[in-house]
Amino acid sequence: MAPHGVGRAGSPTKPAALALASALLVAALVGVPAPAGAATVEVAIGDNVFLPQVVHVEPGDTVRWVHRGFRTHTVTSDTGLFDSGDLHGGDAYSFTFTKEGVYVYHCRHHGAPGKVGQWGQVVVGTPDDGTDQEVIEVPGDFPTIQQAVDQARPGAHILVAPGTYREMVTVSTEGLVIRGGDRFRAVLQGDDRLETGFLVTADGVTIEDLTVRNFRRAGIAFRGVEGFAVLRVDLIKNRTYGVVATGSSEGVIRRSFGWGSGDSAFRVEDCFPCGVLLDRVTARTNVMGYAGQNATGVVILDSVFAGNGVGVVPSTLPGPAGLSGQGTLLLGNRLRANNDATVPVAGFAAQHGLLFGTGIWLLGSSNAVARGNRIAGHERYGVLVSAGVDPAVKPANNEVVGNTVTDSGLYALAWDGAGADNCFEGNEVTGPTGPSDLQVAFRCSARPFQGSAFAAVRDDVRQALASGPPPGQREPPEPRRPSCQRGRPGCHR
Repeated sequence: MAPHGVGRAGSPTKPAALALASALLVAALVGVPAPAGAATVEVAIGDNVFLPQVVHVEPGDTVRWVHRGFRTHTVTSDTGLFDSGDLHGGDAYSFTFTKEGVYVYHCRHHGAPGKVGQWGQVVVGTPDDGTDQEVIEVPGDFPTIQQAVDQARPGAHILVAPGTYREMVTVSTEGLVIRGGDRFRAVLQGDDRLETGFLVTADGVTIEDLTVRNFRRAGIAFRGVEGFAVLRVDLIKNRTYGVVATGSSEGVIRRSFGWGSGDSAFRVEDCFPCGVLLDRVTARTNVMGYAGQNATGVVILDSVFAGNGVGVVPSTLPGPAGLSGQGTLLLGNRLRANNDATVPVAGFAAQHGLLFGTGIWLLGSSNAVARGNRIAGHERYGVLVSAGVDPAVKPANNEVVGNTVTDSGLYALAWDGAGADNCFEGNEVTGPTGPSDLQVAFRCSARPFQGSAFAAVRDDVRQALASGPPPGQREPPEPRRPSCQRGRPGCHR
């Protein structure tokens, strides 16, 4: 077995604001184990490839490379910072990165420094390359965020001082970083009359350390962009979506908080491949915590969905031709008591009924993997696989494996029987499953197989989708959030 190395990261080499989550998705779909926790990210060493090729971690996180090929390989830093030595099938090597930066590595046998041949990259934090960077301060240089954005050159950093800014901001300049001076005291406020907080139509834009609240449609909307990041943002009572990414790819939403949205806190829609990563996000008191519509390639890691109407809903719905909901990876998340039907509905939930009281609902979705999640306290279902809103849309090849599901009102695990090869295996459950032999008759090792209609679940799904908004909707309360961001000037908590 090869040695396990732990070292310190070197100096940054170039800026990077986002991860290539699509590579992580590829790794999941070919059977590579995903990260075991928030602090360790696993990379598979294949023959002549690292999967994912690019990973994004925080300072102090560890990357663990596992050899899953047949040839001899190495994990060798381009700068000499780390070197695994020769690795063979089943060997592993770990390195802990403590400083922000971009770290490129290669295999000495099948690659070379400079991203030649077999190479990979680790992006730690949001590094700066130390070169001159245009910095615009709000309100120091311009009184509004929009004026600053309009004057910024590509790649500029816009620093927003604590305060309340009542405006909509349209971003059409590539590579901007819009950063608040304090996550909880720099507030973009819509007052329930403005439509969207940030509307982003340019590639490579990062929004971080802000609160965005009370917009009628969305707190942050990305449309048709490649590369985006939402980092440490509070999204409060945006009436339809907290963050919505439409036709957009290669995005990261990390350590952000969504509360009080009538469709979903986080929504990804109409993209192929999407390559979007949700990492350590929290969604509470929304109609849906996460909603994916016709989105292929979304990864949700180590996140919390609690007290929503439904926790997570990847779906295939009528939409742009050729798009469907496929390949969602749900790994190591916590879903608890998503039973709240009181948040005023909007978007999808205003057009269709929902199965309130469900943790994970794969609604006409295919090739999804739900693994290692903890799911508890749902009045209806812990995990449900069903046909889509259109019953002709059949779920296929979904895997529900190794989850812990407790305290479900109807079924811990359920499948309405539509589609084929939806498998359930190795889940620890309390309470019944629907059907009762679900983890035996439809275990993953028994594939291929066709589903068998299970009327109790099928009828419940059709009835819920046909129902209108639930009664008793009311304004959600204010969330309890910190008064200021620890470590920022003037914050003494």
